[in-house]
Amino acid sequence: MAGSVASILEGGAGEIVSVLLPIPVARPYDYRVPAGMIVKKGQYVRVPLGARAVPGVVWGRGSGQVAVAKIKPINALFQLPPMSAELQKLVDWVAHYYLAPLGSVLRMAMSVPTALEPPRRPKSYVDAGSRPKRVTPQRARVLAVLSDGLPRAGTDLCQLAGVAPAVVRGLADAGHLKVVAGTSLPESIGPDPNFFLPTLSNIQQVAADKLCNSVRAGRFGVHLLDGVTGSGKT
Repeated sequence: MAGSVASILEGGAGEIVSVLLPIPVARPYDYRVPAGMIVKKGQYVRVPLGARAVPGVVWGRGSGQVAVAKIKPINALFQLPPMSAELQKLVDWVAHYYLAPLGSVLRMAMSVPTALEPPRRPKSYVDAGSRPKRVTPQRARVLAVLSDGLPRAGTDLCQLAGVAPAVVRGLADAGHLKVVAGTSLPESIGPDPNFFLPTLSNIQQVAADKLCNSVRAGRFGVHLLDGVTGSGKT
């Protein structure tokens, strides 16, 4: 396959490729291409690292310094455009010039490696219909928030009800709240024109009245405010 770094060999055995991880490492690690997968240089993959799986970039052919029996297979291939050869060369150059770990430079090039991961879905709760024998004020506020039947994420529910997460968990563990798929709908709160009314001095009030009257009249006018330049008069 033209331009490929690794391809599936006959008999189902996979080639060994080097994958650079966005962590402070000096060189890429070797991984095996599993059956049914073809990878190219620069492609984004997910590979095992200890007990977790992390994203990385196929950097080239394997080093051949690790026994094949010890090399783990690539977990998944992200369906994304590969990293360009120019950007890979830049990562190599920056790491060499600044004596920085190659993986640390890759992390800067990838910006946010976690963006490759699927979004985490928070737990959402709805009222299960049952009521606890002892309804505390905190529990009552949680149930009142859920009375509209809409699911609420745990953090949103705690904030709207003004309770600690333990209150929500306690109701859920007792079966009074049910965990469902979905996220909270954004709360629509109308503007409050009286949220903040500053207290004006007599001189400020005179100027404010003139400006308000001019706006109500609906005609163009010029008003000069006397004050220190750059103090926010405009």
